[in-house]
Amino acid sequence: MDFEQLNIKAKAHLASPNDFTFSEMYREATKLFQRMNRVRITCNRVGDDNDADELLDKVIMKVIAKSPDNFGAEMLRSIRNAQLDFFKTERRRRTRYELTIDAGSPNSEVADGDDKYPIETEIINKQRKKEADQRQLIDFLSDPAQVDEDTTRIVSIFSEFPSIRALAKALGLHYEYVNRKLRKLSRRYDANRFGDLNDYLAS
Repeated sequence: MDFEQLNIKAKAHLASPNDFTFSEMYREATKLFQRMNRVRITCNRVGDDNDADELLDKVIMKVIAKSPDNFGAEMLRSIRNAQLDFFKTERRRRTRYELTIDAGSPNSEVADGDDKYPIETEIINKQRKKEADQRQLIDFLSDPAQVDEDTTRIVSIFSEFPSIRALAKALGLHYEYVNRKLRKLSRRYDANRFGDLNDYLAS
């Protein structure tokens, strides 16, 4: 893999950080790593293209902050490590989710009384489902794999800005990075079940 152009653009951004130099570096990094990263994430059926792109964004932001001499080589190493972490975290999250669903299922004692007390049974089942949903929400909001520090910052103030670009600029983040964070959150957060996410994350 040829990192020459990427290293040149990374050095240009580090020498003169601005939206233009960042975009140039970002486009080159995406061109080199996006397809490879997507294939690795999706072939295991653990994540999708959006998960892969969000992971790549995180790595780009992390590596550029290190100001390495060989940006491309550090990117490749960091992506491989991030992929392994993603697989471990996602499998743990899915296991917790399955356990939560099992814990929220009606027990056999309630099932035996369905015919005799249908209304009472329905109320009990709804309450148990609500409690299970609440546990899922707590897990969701406390899981760094779902809501990291940047996502919390983004959601807590996004309503104060007229556009994602304006929000990204205020936070000192690239707009595409912010955009992907919001897309990921909207895919995994059930607003119909939990209500407005901003109510939970607003400072």
